[in-house]
Amino acid sequence: MDDKFPAQMNSGTKDDTTPDGSLSSIHRVFGDPSQRDVKVCFIVGFENYAATPTHLPPYFANTAKWTTNFPKRKPAEDASSLKHAMTARYKLSSDPGKTLDLHSIVVQSPLLKKSLAKVLKNYAGVTVGLKRVEIKAPFECVVHRWDGLLAEREALGERRKKKKKKKREGLVEKKKKGESLTAESATELQNAIDHMELFYTTLHGEIADVVRERDDLVAHGVMKYEMLYTMFEPGLLVYMEEDGQDRTCKVTSVEFNNEEKDFKKLFSVRYQWVRYDGTNFGYDSKFVSISHFSGTKNITNLPIYPLTAHADPKELKARLTARGKMFEALRASTS
Repeated sequence: MDDKFPAQMNSGTKDDTTPDGSLSSIHRVFGDPSQRDVKVCFIVGFENYAATPTHLPPYFANTAKWTTNFPKRKPAEDASSLKHAMTARYKLSSDPGKTLDLHSIVVQSPLLKKSLAKVLKNYAGVTVGLKRVEIKAPFECVVHRWDGLLAEREALGERRKKKKKKKREGLVEKKKKGESLTAESATELQNAIDHMELFYTTLHGEIADVVRERDDLVAHGVMKYEMLYTMFEPGLLVYMEEDGQDRTCKVTSVEFNNEEKDFKKLFSVRYQWVRYDGTNFGYDSKFVSISHFSGTKNITNLPIYPLTAHADPKELKARLTARGKMFEALRASTS
């Protein structure tokens, strides 16, 4: 992430009458290293640790000093920042080749949220209808739906082309149910395109290379540990073997444990499966962990992996469906 931003990103009139999320601009905020962990230290107040980074526990690292004074600084986000289509938060990068890393974005534009509602439809854990939609790095929901985002971006562009063509031909456009299309709705479409471009250009540098690498790894049937999250979208059908039996499950969430607890890094996949308690069938939840590994690993050697990576997913689904129906029939005959 470069430390120079286009001037238009900070443009726009921000008076009290401007609707929230209407400006085609980004409100940018940056992590202040001099204030790092002040919030944590102020709330928790570990008095038994010396006030130097080398003696602090990991979550207090880089704290400069203790103070009895309440921190005084102007909030980086306020009523004025709500006027922008987005808020983008940056932090100093640990990568020697970069100055900043994108920490998170907050979508505030109703027009952009309307587009994202299509892209992120039924994505677990993301509610696009909220007033402020926060998406944090590594932006996995956008990684999983990147193709959908590109399609929506292209669709907006096509709508604009059709509108211009009809205008040139002198045709009167109509909305559904015979409502006339006003000049305001044409402006609305342009604003929707502008807001989508802000979102796309902000995330492109963070995500495009990740998506390309994921697709390359999957094409070769392998995966890297740090890229595992790109492969497990919530709702995805996955395959695993348990007690010598084939099983398909549905992913509900994933999580990295980067705290190196017990000197191990783990990637956990929580999944939903059908359980029988002797009387009724129902859904239950479990998780399986994948230990850290270096380099690449065959996807089919992982303890859990997407059903699409199985050698014969069609045959497997047919066999497991037949097994389930047999089990259900046996249950019915004994009830």
